[in-house]
Amino acid sequence: MGPSDRGDPPVRLPRRRGALLALVLAGVAACLDGSESPAGTLRVVLTKPAGADGAIMFTLAGPRAPATAVPGGGLVFWGAPFGGANLVKVLLTGALANGQTILTFNVNDVNRVDQYSATILQVAADDGTYAQRSVGVNSGYALTVTR
Repeated sequence: MGPSDRGDPPVRLPRRRGALLALVLAGVAACLDGSESPAGTLRVVLTKPAGADGAIMFTLAGPRAPATAVPGGGLVFWGAPFGGANLVKVLLTGALANGQTILTFNVNDVNRVDQYSATILQVAADDGTYAQRSVGVNSGYALTVTR
Protein backbone atom coordinates (compact mmCIF):
# COMPACT_ATOMS: atom_id res chain seq x y z
CA MET A 1 0.00 0.00 0.00
CA GLY A 2 1.61 3.29 -1.14
CA PRO A 3 0.97 6.95 -0.38
CA SER A 4 -1.56 7.35 -3.19
CA ASP A 5 -3.57 4.41 -1.85
CA ARG A 6 -4.06 6.27 1.41
CA GLY A 7 -4.91 9.60 -0.18
CA ASP A 8 -1.56 11.19 0.74
CA PRO A 9 -0.29 14.03 -1.46
CA PRO A 10 2.28 13.06 -4.16
CA VAL A 11 5.91 13.02 -3.09
CA ARG A 12 7.89 15.99 -4.43
CA LEU A 13 11.63 16.08 -4.88
CA PRO A 14 13.29 18.66 -2.70
CA ARG A 15 14.66 21.59 -4.68
CA ARG A 16 18.24 20.53 -3.97
CA ARG A 17 17.74 17.12 -5.53
CA GLY A 18 16.15 18.65 -8.61
CA ALA A 19 19.05 21.08 -9.00
CA LEU A 20 21.57 18.28 -8.51
CA LEU A 21 19.79 16.12 -11.09
CA ALA A 22 19.83 19.01 -13.59
CA LEU A 23 23.54 19.54 -12.99
CA VAL A 24 24.34 15.85 -13.51
CA LEU A 25 22.31 15.75 -16.73
CA ALA A 26 24.07 18.87 -18.02
CA GLY A 27 27.46 17.26 -17.26
CA VAL A 28 26.52 14.08 -19.08
CA ALA A 29 25.30 16.08 -22.08
CA ALA A 30 28.58 18.03 -22.18
CA CYS A 31 30.56 14.78 -22.25
CA LEU A 32 28.45 13.42 -25.08
CA ASP A 33 28.69 16.46 -27.36
CA GLY A 34 31.93 15.23 -28.98
CA SER A 35 34.03 18.22 -27.97
CA GLU A 36 36.59 16.02 -26.21
CA SER A 37 40.10 16.50 -27.51
CA PRO A 38 40.71 13.46 -29.72
CA ALA A 39 44.18 11.96 -29.83
CA GLY A 40 45.36 10.83 -33.23
CA THR A 41 47.88 11.05 -36.03
CA LEU A 42 49.11 14.07 -37.96
CA ARG A 43 51.03 13.95 -41.25
CA VAL A 44 53.81 16.02 -42.78
CA VAL A 45 53.22 16.27 -46.55
CA LEU A 46 55.88 17.37 -49.03
CA THR A 47 55.29 19.63 -52.02
CA LYS A 48 58.25 19.70 -54.41
CA PRO A 49 59.16 20.51 -58.00
CA ALA A 50 60.07 17.85 -60.54
CA GLY A 51 63.47 16.23 -60.12
CA ALA A 52 65.03 13.41 -58.15
CA ASP A 53 65.51 14.26 -54.47
CA GLY A 54 66.94 11.82 -51.93
CA ALA A 55 67.16 13.60 -48.58
CA ILE A 56 65.37 16.28 -46.61
CA MET A 57 66.16 17.94 -43.29
CA PHE A 58 63.46 19.97 -41.57
CA THR A 59 62.25 21.17 -38.21
CA LEU A 60 58.93 20.20 -36.68
CA ALA A 61 57.48 22.62 -34.13
CA GLY A 62 54.35 22.49 -32.02
CA PRO A 63 52.90 22.77 -28.54
CA ARG A 64 54.51 19.43 -27.63
CA ALA A 65 57.06 17.33 -29.40
CA PRO A 66 55.65 13.98 -30.49
CA ALA A 67 56.88 10.98 -28.53
CA THR A 68 57.09 8.87 -31.67
CA ALA A 69 57.28 9.53 -35.39
CA VAL A 70 57.18 7.20 -38.36
CA PRO A 71 58.83 8.01 -41.70
CA GLY A 72 56.79 7.73 -44.88
CA GLY A 73 57.04 4.68 -47.11
CA GLY A 74 60.55 4.03 -48.42
CA LEU A 75 62.11 6.72 -46.21
CA VAL A 76 64.63 6.28 -43.38
CA PHE A 77 64.63 8.45 -40.25
CA TRP A 78 68.06 9.53 -38.98
CA GLY A 79 68.72 11.07 -35.59
CA ALA A 80 67.88 10.86 -31.95
CA PRO A 81 64.41 9.96 -30.70
CA PHE A 82 62.08 12.87 -30.15
CA GLY A 83 62.19 14.29 -26.65
CA GLY A 84 60.43 16.95 -24.64
CA ALA A 85 61.54 19.91 -26.78
CA ASN A 86 58.89 21.82 -28.74
CA LEU A 87 61.19 21.98 -31.77
CA VAL A 88 62.77 18.86 -33.24
CA LYS A 89 65.07 18.38 -36.21
CA VAL A 90 64.23 15.58 -38.65
CA LEU A 91 66.44 14.05 -41.35
CA LEU A 92 64.88 11.63 -43.83
CA THR A 93 66.60 9.84 -46.71
CA GLY A 94 65.07 7.99 -49.63
CA ALA A 95 63.25 8.85 -52.84
CA LEU A 96 61.08 11.92 -52.25
CA ALA A 97 57.92 12.51 -54.28
CA ASN A 98 55.56 15.44 -54.68
CA GLY A 99 52.50 15.04 -52.45
CA GLN A 100 54.16 12.31 -50.37
CA THR A 101 53.48 11.91 -46.65
CA ILE A 102 57.05 11.96 -45.40
CA LEU A 103 56.32 11.66 -41.66
CA THR A 104 53.44 10.75 -39.38
CA PHE A 105 53.33 11.43 -35.66
CA ASN A 106 50.87 10.97 -32.82
CA VAL A 107 49.47 13.89 -30.81
CA ASN A 108 47.12 14.24 -27.85
CA ASP A 109 44.74 16.53 -29.74
CA VAL A 110 44.40 16.46 -33.54
CA ASN A 111 42.22 19.58 -33.35
CA ARG A 112 45.42 21.53 -32.59
CA VAL A 113 46.89 20.68 -36.02
CA ASP A 114 47.19 24.40 -36.86
CA GLN A 115 49.66 24.80 -33.97
CA TYR A 116 52.18 22.49 -35.66
CA SER A 117 54.53 23.60 -38.42
CA ALA A 118 57.35 22.08 -40.44
CA THR A 119 60.15 24.14 -41.99
CA ILE A 120 62.57 22.80 -44.60
CA LEU A 121 66.23 23.38 -43.81
CA GLN A 122 67.88 21.41 -46.65
CA VAL A 123 67.04 19.12 -49.57
CA ALA A 124 69.64 17.02 -51.42
CA ALA A 125 69.43 15.75 -54.99
CA ASP A 126 69.28 12.01 -55.65
CA ASP A 127 71.06 12.06 -58.98
CA GLY A 128 74.46 10.82 -57.84
CA THR A 129 75.71 14.32 -56.95
CA TYR A 130 73.69 14.85 -53.74
CA ALA A 131 73.79 18.54 -54.57
CA GLN A 132 71.96 20.81 -52.17
CA ARG A 133 68.73 22.19 -53.66
CA SER A 134 67.52 25.74 -53.22
CA VAL A 135 64.61 25.68 -50.74
CA GLY A 136 63.77 29.40 -50.66
CA VAL A 137 60.32 30.95 -50.85
CA ASN A 138 59.84 30.52 -54.62
CA SER A 139 61.67 27.18 -54.90
CA GLY A 140 58.54 25.03 -55.07
CA TYR A 141 59.46 23.14 -51.88
CA ALA A 142 57.03 23.27 -48.95
CA LEU A 143 55.82 21.15 -46.05
CA THR A 144 52.28 21.03 -44.69
CA VAL A 145 51.18 19.51 -41.39
CA THR A 146 47.70 18.03 -41.75
CA ARG A 147 45.38 15.33 -40.45
